[in-house]
Amino acid sequence: MGTRLIIGTIGVAAIGLVGLAVVVAAQRQFLYLPSGHVADAPGDLSSEPFSFRTQDGLTLDATFVRTDGEAIGTVVVFNGNAGNRGDRYAIAAEFTDAGYDTVLFDYRGYGGNPGRPSEAGLVADGTAVVTHIGGRPDVDTERIVYFGESLGTGVAVAVADIVPPAVLLLRSPYTSLPDAAVAAVGFPPIRSLIWDEFPTRSTIADLRVPVVVIAGSADATIPLSQSKVVFEAAAGDKLMVVIDGAGHNDRAISSDVIDRADVQEFLARALDFG
Repeated sequence: MGTRLIIGTIGVAAIGLVGLAVVVAAQRQFLYLPSGHVADAPGDLSSEPFSFRTQDGLTLDATFVRTDGEAIGTVVVFNGNAGNRGDRYAIAAEFTDAGYDTVLFDYRGYGGNPGRPSEAGLVADGTAVVTHIGGRPDVDTERIVYFGESLGTGVAVAVADIVPPAVLLLRSPYTSLPDAAVAAVGFPPIRSLIWDEFPTRSTIADLRVPVVVIAGSADATIPLSQSKVVFEAAAGDKLMVVIDGAGHNDRAISSDVIDRADVQEFLARALDFG
C-alpha cells in the first residue's frame, strides 16, 4: 500500500511538472492574445491609415486619428495584450474630443501584422512608431503623450526610456511582468520562469517624465498595490488617480479618464498650454 501511494504521488508530481513545462514553453501564447481583423474606424472619426518600419525590418500598420482644429498634442496608445487597434476607437474618440490627435498602432503579430510578439519586439515596435510620427510635420515632438494600458504600460515605460515623451499616462501599470504573474497564479517560483520582464518599477525610477497613474480599486488582474508602487517609484511630477470600484477593463479607467478635471489640469501644466 505504501509503495502504491509513493508511486501515485510521483505520478501526480510528474504530471504537474509536465503541465508546468508546457505552460512555460507556451507562455507567450498565453500572454499575447492578438486578433487579426481590424474593424473599420467609425465614420465620425477622421482617421488615416499608415505604415511604419521597425529596426529589424518589419512593416507594421497603424491609424492616425485627427482631432478637429489645431491639436493640443499627439497621444500614442500602447495597447494591452489582447485584440488590436480596432478595439481602441473609443479611446481615440475621447482623446480627439479633448483636442488631441491620436495614434493607434498594432504590435508585431497583432492586427494582421507580421512577426511574433515578445518583450524586445514590442519595445522595438513602440520605438519605431514614435520615431515615425516624430518625423511628421503635423506633429509637435514636444507634445507627444504615451498612453499605456495594462501590458502596454510596460511597453510605454520601456519606450520612454529610449524616446522620452512629454507625459506618460499609465492605466493599470504593474511593477514587472514576473510580479504580475505571481499575483495572478499565487505561485512565487513562477517568477524565475517568465521570459518577458518589462521591469516597469525600476525603469520608471530613472525617468524624468511627468507621470499619471490610473488604477481601479477592484482590479483583479493588476493589483492596485502594484500600480501604487509604480507611482511611488516615478521620480518626476506625478498624479495618482484611483477609481473606486473599477475593474481592469472598465471604461472609467480607460477611455473616460481624459474627461477628469485633475487629469486635464495635469496635462495642461505638463504640456504648458493651461
